[in-house]
Amino acid sequence: AMPDCTKETYYNFPWNADYIKLCRVVIGDGITRIGSYAFYDMNGAFSLKIGSAVEEIGEYAFGYTYVTKVNIPSNVKRIESYAFAWSDLREVSFAEGLEEIGDYAFYAGENRLGAAPVVRLPASLKSVQGRSFAWVRAFEVAEGSESYTAVDGVLYSRDMTSLISFPKQREQTVYRIP
Repeated sequence: AMPDCTKETYYNFPWNADYIKLCRVVIGDGITRIGSYAFYDMNGAFSLKIGSAVEEIGEYAFGYTYVTKVNIPSNVKRIESYAFAWSDLREVSFAEGLEEIGDYAFYAGENRLGAAPVVRLPASLKSVQGRSFAWVRAFEVAEGSESYTAVDGVLYSRDMTSLISFPKQREQTVYRIP
């Protein structure tokens, strides 16, 4: 596992030096956890490949970075709060296996994102915080989910008793809750 850092100590990682601009980050197959603040505030646009043993992504691990696309593989079970907050993500995909997404995990302001994406959540997801995503156009939930459903792009609990997240990029002024 990669060690956790704090906002005050993340700059101790050698790849966080101001003069280093990585183009590609590959998390090896021996890493089981990407530590908190591991790549926080890293300069330059880069692609990201997450290894087959990673089970958790720590808080702010890729916060305030220029990563543009990520595929979350089936081995990742938990994404902690703010893991990709304020990054330049324009595309994210989740494989079946993911169980938990923390608060503000994929939060970004509209000036950071291009076109607002449609987010497809896996059926395996058991816990997602309502503020995990911002600036999305719509949600979709994979068939077979026991925890969530999406109706007209809005995320609800499976039993429809809780509205979990209303996409901030919906272009309408009135929404009637079913």
